[in-house]
Amino acid sequence: MSHSGGKRKRGAAEVKVKVAPNTDFIPIIATTPGVQIPQNTQLIAYSRPKATKRSKTNGVEYIVHGSSEKVDYEGMELEEDAQLEKYYVGIYDPKTGEVEVHPAPRVHVRREIKAYKERDAHLLDQNTVVDRFTSARAILGAEFGTKKSKKAIERRDLNQILIKEMDSAVTTSIVSQIGENTVSMPTREDLENEHEAGRLLPPHKTEGIISPSEVYNLDDIITKEEMEMLWVKDWYDAGNDGTAIYVPNNTHVSHRIMKLGLAKNQTAANTRRLKILKYISILRNLYAFFENRRDSERLLLQGKIMDIKKKVGCPEELCSILLKKFTEIVGGSSGPQDEKVDLKPRMKATPTTLTKLLNYIAILALMAEENFQVDVFYLKDDLGIQSTALLQTFGNVGCKRKDMPPIQADALGIPKAEVKNHRIAYLTAKPEFPKPRMRKKAAAKR
Repeated sequence: MSHSGGKRKRGAAEVKVKVAPNTDFIPIIATTPGVQIPQNTQLIAYSRPKATKRSKTNGVEYIVHGSSEKVDYEGMELEEDAQLEKYYVGIYDPKTGEVEVHPAPRVHVRREIKAYKERDAHLLDQNTVVDRFTSARAILGAEFGTKKSKKAIERRDLNQILIKEMDSAVTTSIVSQIGENTVSMPTREDLENEHEAGRLLPPHKTEGIISPSEVYNLDDIITKEEMEMLWVKDWYDAGNDGTAIYVPNNTHVSHRIMKLGLAKNQTAANTRRLKILKYISILRNLYAFFENRRDSERLLLQGKIMDIKKKVGCPEELCSILLKKFTEIVGGSSGPQDEKVDLKPRMKATPTTLTKLLNYIAILALMAEENFQVDVFYLKDDLGIQSTALLQTFGNVGCKRKDMPPIQADALGIPKAEVKNHRIAYLTAKPEFPKPRMRKKAAAKR
């Protein structure tokens, strides 16, 4: 297409081509794919501002509309037309010998039957668009269905509740009953408090602290009475003699005593940490005793504290305290006097008490370190559990986890091939406890 003033030959005569100036009255090209419009149908053109930023005719959208007795016709522009191609109409004036070129938007005409349009509008007003299929099935089922399907349709119609027809007193009663029944429902805060109580942890702080040593209080884990029953003189004697200290089945405790050199210098701080390690070794032995269910259940049933304290490796009085702390009382009378009575009341280790026991071991292992960082490598082997499970236990008490830094591994003499097995659990002044699991709401849409 040449610019205004260009020339074209039309037969023997020359034809001038020019672009028409912008105007509100432009020709419109209408296509009617699959639609046959009666010749006497008048199509009227309309224009309106275009909503999209990309527009074909300076932000104007063109529409054509026509109507017959039973059908409406409406033509609209398609977005892809503006992106792919443009249309022009040339009007030739034989008097002047000029062709005036006008931009011509193309609209695609579709038809809509008026009866269907009115029906659909009525269905939309009643919010029954989804029910159209159901209603059609019900009609077919009532006419041609089996006896079983007809009964199902009848039951559905009988049980149908129409909100518009319900008496206001009924709706008020329902709302009031909902309010009364939801008063006793736990709030989110109640659920969090319940989760905190069931976390199986000693009292702890989460706010207003500046050091990880303030998160837990040792007296809440090991009472003063228990502290007095923990003897570490044999460890001091071995340390003074230069003898290696080995605690049977407690490699972690033995390793920490030797690495930290706690038994070489008798101070109040060293004694406190040695007693914590002694308590950890006792709890580890108690955990191993509980894990041997066949042996532990028999001895607990028989109440043989003397045999249990030998396996745990602690004084009898301390053993009794630990059994009360980390077991539950089961058995006893299970009903009225005339019914059969269960076995006598007895102590039993349950999954809950075992979790509590592991939590206490993790907390004490942190307290035995000055920086509240624990390498779980030896402790997992002592407890006979996987590294991931033990790290999860440390997570339950508020710890984070990390890999051992290469510099630290080199200082400890750990081979590079084994560094990946030495994971670190550490406690900070901002402990991060697992979030309580909330019941997920049912999805509104599937």
